[in-house]
Amino acid sequence: MGAKVCAKCGAKWKKSWDVCAVCGSRRAKTAAVGARARRGSRGKSAWPALGLLAAGALLIGVSVFILGRGGEKAVTLQDIPDTHDQGGLPYPEVPRISPAEAWDRFQAGSAVFVDVRDGAQYAQAHIPGALSIPLAELENRYRELPQTAEIITYCT
Repeated sequence: MGAKVCAKCGAKWKKSWDVCAVCGSRRAKTAAVGARARRGSRGKSAWPALGLLAAGALLIGVSVFILGRGGEKAVTLQDIPDTHDQGGLPYPEVPRISPAEAWDRFQAGSAVFVDVRDGAQYAQAHIPGALSIPLAELENRYRELPQTAEIITYCT
């Protein structure tokens, strides 16, 4: 059965035509040509491309949502208030352990000492084996710290 419209220009076919009287294209052999003319000259459906565009847009939307939720402002050293308790102990909310307990954990290999004083103070005296990462550099150098050990900082 021949197409009822020209695949190229959409003109109505007459049964006697082998070639379109409007554009000169040949008559299609099957009825599918009419459908192809409605979809475009290449004969391909636009649905796969639209599906890919929709999937891409969804992926971008989800990424923006996740990054927006997880993209909360990182805490910097300037954001941490310098608080002291009544006895003058700085940062009273930070958990503390005794020097003996800290030394035992260090000797067992489950903890690392980090001296957060400046380089000159570290050079004067420090715990043997302690890492020197001054507090002002900690924000940029924290990746140097081991991931599997407890970190014990000290500054006095």
